[in-house]
Amino acid sequence: MNGAGKVLSVTGASGYVASWLIKLLLQRGYIVDLIDLAVKGTLNVLASCAKASVKRVVVTSSVAAVEHNGRPKTPDVVIDETWFSSHEICEKSKEMMRCILARSPTFPNLSVRWVHVQDVAMADILAYEFPSATGRYYLVERVAQVAHYSEIVKIIYGLYPSLQLSQNCADDKPFIPIYQPLGIDFVPLERCIKETIESLKEKGFISF
Repeated sequence: MNGAGKVLSVTGASGYVASWLIKLLLQRGYIVDLIDLAVKGTLNVLASCAKASVKRVVVTSSVAAVEHNGRPKTPDVVIDETWFSSHEICEKSKEMMRCILARSPTFPNLSVRWVHVQDVAMADILAYEFPSATGRYYLVERVAQVAHYSEIVKIIYGLYPSLQLSQNCADDKPFIPIYQPLGIDFVPLERCIKETIESLKEKGFISF
């Protein structure tokens, strides 16, 4: 679909996802207005949209805000509005990839979800452009994008064979995968991992 000069407002334009969203919108011919989310909170923006009879609003959030709190996430568990992520656990989670690349003796017995920021931005655009789109959509827990750390280590080794990575899992406990499919053509997991590592190298967090 071509934007054909249609005007769209984007909040939080200085954010990582929003920067990609703006780039893709401009490529599709949209005119983009920016709103400072720090000044106008989400509820105020929605109230203003209602008053102005805006026909469609797309709100994006991350499961990272709720799921990293140490609670078990088995298939019978429902993550609801009572869940909030722990700052300490979030800090530990973001260090896992760096630990693997720093030649940690083991890798975690965990499966993690991957989604490319470009896919998030494109999903926002498609949620706006498709007239039938309504309700809530998730870009998480897809079969092809949920990977155990053993698979991640294998992919990294294939991309960077000179790295000496551990082949040992931290324990031998079974892990129950949890995922839901969503019909979108995702960026391949290999590209997600490669671009993550290249970004860490570029910013000086790792070197090899």
